Amino acid sequence: MREVRQRQPLAAASFNLVAGLGVAVLAAGLVLLGLLATDVPSPSFSVVFFSWSPTGAAAALPILAARAHRDHDPMLGWFAGGLAVSLVAMVLQVLSLPTVSPGGGALGTSSNGNAALYLLFHLALYGAALAAAARLPSWAAWPVSLAGVVLAALVATNLVPLPQLLTPAREGYTDLLVGAELGLAVVGLAALLAWSRATGSPTTPLRAWIGVALLVSVLELVLNAVAAERYDAMWWSSLSMRLTTFGLLAIGCIVTVVRELGRVERYSEVELGFRDREIQGMVAVTDLLLANAQRLGRCRRVADVVREAEATLVSLAGVDQASLAGVVDGSVQVVSAPTGAVDWADVHRRIADEPAAWWAETGEEAAARGLVGGGAAAGLPLHVSGEPVGSLVVVAAGDRPWGPADRELMTGVAEQVGQALVRAQMAERDRDAALTLQAALTPAVPTDLGGLGIAFRYVPATVGTQVGGDWADCWQLPDGRVALVVGDVVGKGLGAAATMGRLRAGIRALAAVDPTPAVVLRRLDEIEAEAGPGMVATVLYAVVDTATCCLTLARAGHLPLALAEASGEVALVEEGGSPPIGLGVPARSQSVLPLPAGSVIALFTDGLVERRDQPLARGLTALRDALATPHGGAEATADALMALAPEHIGDDIALLVVTVPGETSGQSEATMSHQTHLPEPVE
Repeated sequence: MREVRQRQPLAAASFNLVAGLGVAVLAAGLVLLGLLATDVPSPSFSVVFFSWSPTGAAAALPILAARAHRDHDPMLGWFAGGLAVSLVAMVLQVLSLPTVSPGGGALGTSSNGNAALYLLFHLALYGAALAAAARLPSWAAWPVSLAGVVLAALVATNLVPLPQLLTPAREGYTDLLVGAELGLAVVGLAALLAWSRATGSPTTPLRAWIGVALLVSVLELVLNAVAAERYDAMWWSSLSMRLTTFGLLAIGCIVTVVRELGRVERYSEVELGFRDREIQGMVAVTDLLLANAQRLGRCRRVADVVREAEATLVSLAGVDQASLAGVVDGSVQVVSAPTGAVDWADVHRRIADEPAAWWAETGEEAAARGLVGGGAAAGLPLHVSGEPVGSLVVVAAGDRPWGPADRELMTGVAEQVGQALVRAQMAERDRDAALTLQAALTPAVPTDLGGLGIAFRYVPATVGTQVGGDWADCWQLPDGRVALVVGDVVGKGLGAAATMGRLRAGIRALAAVDPTPAVVLRRLDEIEAEAGPGMVATVLYAVVDTATCCLTLARAGHLPLALAEASGEVALVEEGGSPPIGLGVPARSQSVLPLPAGSVIALFTDGLVERRDQPLARGLTALRDALATPHGGAEATADALMALAPEHIGDDIALLVVTVPGETSGQSEATMSHQTHLPEPVE
């Protein structure tokens, strides 16, 4: 039995932060080379650079916030809050640029306020990175971010007193601004180092892209401070670095999401493939268990339960041997045991003393349980409705682990086996009692009565364990005639056997008063009606008069009597029919037939000729064909007819064969002439 594969979590994507920082430094170096250029874009082109930077931040912000919430990542949460402040500050700065909105825009932001907003959006990123690296409580991220947004609004509306950061003509940086930029760059570098240390390398892609953005932001500050004297020649380089900062962050976030979607899709396909195969395997095992339950449900013998249980355990759990024991009257009785030196009775008695199953995964552990010379083993007590009913022991070759799937499977099989064992034991007890009752009620049938040869056969069904109410009987009446009876009580078990005994005794008693077949069956109906609602039975009752060479019969729902002449002609006598006993029929009919010398009479129940997979007419035809050939006496004829029975008998069979002597002294001319009008064979 294969273990159910546990779901493998999606492996986290990684990013080499050191390599990313190296790429950022290379990009900064290329931008620095641009300072050597003599041709620069027009100042109005700065609007494009300024507008793209907040756009990149706006693209990255929802991705970072969503991932922080999904992954419960406080570091991403802190940085997303800082990025929100940075985005607001950048937007306010762009709106107050002279090339965009002369006069400080709608808010009237001063030149000092514009420069302060520039410092603020860098500071927001660095402060958020430091807070994240310091593992500050995540709940504080958004209140702090809200405070930063309020501060940016106050700076933009000139409500915060600021020192002089730009020259009065707004043509250069003051020493204070240059120093602030360099100092802020140091803070940014510290934030980058703290962030890198907190995330490690390799780290997740989003954290790595944040580290790259922090480095480029620091380089931008350094570039802006160092080249302040050449502002007209380098403004586009500074803005390029700003665009690189937030462009890389936005591109990194988007690429990370797209790559993760692809990885999730591939992972889902792989996992779905595994799950599909596992589900197919579980469905197959479930089907096998259901099929096993159905097979066990049909078992009516303990031996059948053992056979099915062993087959299931070998095919599903891969065990090599199994032993089953039942609890009968408080004592353990082994019903199946492999060959070997193991004292199976002792092993099962030990299991009976334990409340739960035990699992030995090595031969040494199994030997401690009394299973010497084997491999791994397991002992499972069998309970039905909380009561111990037996135990099941399985042995596997060599050492092997019993995984959860093995244990669950064998526990399920043990539950099925326990219930099937109880049913089989009850059915066998019922069968034994019914057979004992039938044997007690069935008299010894003579082989000769009034010159007639007699042969009797009774075979209980081999399919199922409940015997039926089939019987046959014959005896000599006081006037010398011979009574023949065959009957079948509808139903199975002790009730059918008891009804059979009552009907048989009733027929004998009634025949002693008046043996006329129609009278006997009518009075039998009356007796059953007085006994109350009971079982229904079919009966064929006949009286043979060897003096007059005739046979009088009455059928109560039973199959026809077979009459074979010495010439080989065989008839199925349908006359004298009426409904079965137990239906309250007010009148019964009978029929009188001539009985030729040397003829053979066969009275039988439906178990001899009826099959579930073929029509009744086919079985009756086979019986006629068997009777058409002389077999030399009642016993030989009975053997030939019993050969028609299948290997596995689905219903009880009762057969009574009577042979008439070849010459009958009392045979009259009238009887001889009447013999020519025998009923035609019925298909």
